[in-house]
Amino acid sequence: MILSLSSLTRLFGWTGHVFLSQSSFVFQSSPWVPTSVGPHLEGFSMGSGLQSSSVGSPRPWPTSWQSSPWVLDSPPLPASKVPASQPSSKAIITLILATDMARHGEILDGFKQKVDHFDFTNEEHVLCLKRVLIKCCDISNEVRPTEVAEPWVDCLLEEYFMQSDREKSEGLPVAPFMDRDKVTKPTAQIGFIKFVLIPMFETVMKLFPQIEEIMVQPLRDSRDHYEELKQLEDSMTEESSVINRLRKDLKSE
Repeated sequence: MILSLSSLTRLFGWTGHVFLSQSSFVFQSSPWVPTSVGPHLEGFSMGSGLQSSSVGSPRPWPTSWQSSPWVLDSPPLPASKVPASQPSSKAIITLILATDMARHGEILDGFKQKVDHFDFTNEEHVLCLKRVLIKCCDISNEVRPTEVAEPWVDCLLEEYFMQSDREKSEGLPVAPFMDRDKVTKPTAQIGFIKFVLIPMFETVMKLFPQIEEIMVQPLRDSRDHYEELKQLEDSMTEESSVINRLRKDLKSE
């Protein structure tokens, strides 16, 4: 069964609406999203109308999920298309926890097992799809045009490098992908796009083939862009090595 994108919105409400705003995909930079997950989710309080995060002061929870600020440049759902009940705090927390990259393989593998015989009337199947859709929203930066996406990559890498510099200064272990001495922008992005983003979006494309042009192809273009940058970077490194060897040879003579 292939579902239209409008049907996706009707079925999944908030999650589907976020997914449909593919041109924005700013879930990860929304002021309503906590800076980290895990124990900090205890700060969620739907009753009080406030959400606490690990950094900064509490911010108001959106009062209307029909016109949620998570979805920019996208019209609110007509009242006739909004499900009768709003998502519970438990459902929201479940989806936020699904964005934990430590669970990426587990969640995607679970979806892959269901996608070829997906049943939209099966609650477990639908929840699995919701988890994958929110993950697509969360790490969707490279779906956007390069001139929009690349500055955010620069910011992210700088944050990683600052953290690893501090960890080195304090004698703490450093994650390889955060080490400025081992990582370049092209190498970081090529691996992430090829092995994380494209496989996930292509799996979703099996249910929604319409996303190939507006989401999957931009990812392929982004991969090609960074592979070209890497080739340029490698050629410059090789040229620099040759020059250094020539200088050493001249000195030795």
